[in-house]
Amino acid sequence: MKKFCTEDVFKTARIIKKYKATEIIKYFTNEYKQEDMSEEEAGLNAIINIASDQKIEKAFYEIVAIPLEVESKDVKMLPVDELIDGLIELNKEQNLIRFFNLAGRLSLK
Repeated sequence: MKKFCTEDVFKTARIIKKYKATEIIKYFTNEYKQEDMSEEEAGLNAIINIASDQKIEKAFYEIVAIPLEVESKDVKMLPVDELIDGLIELNKEQNLIRFFNLAGRLSLK
């Protein structure tokens, strides 16, 4: 699994814009984070909520494909355990709150 880089922020912003999926932003704001949650828990909680939002499902597949280094169609077909394990690892290694806040703001431009 690769770490998100600068290019990925812009790519994610374009995906958010393409699918008109600005709802993603609300999941990664500090307002959404509960007081007793760590950054890691908040990031994972945000991912789970995004994945369950049918309006932004395609955007989710494309965004998750970036660090998993697979095609979006492959993300769709991943076994659930493998996807969850990958998302947990991704969330432990990177600050997803910060990443999606930045990508979300860029998508509004």
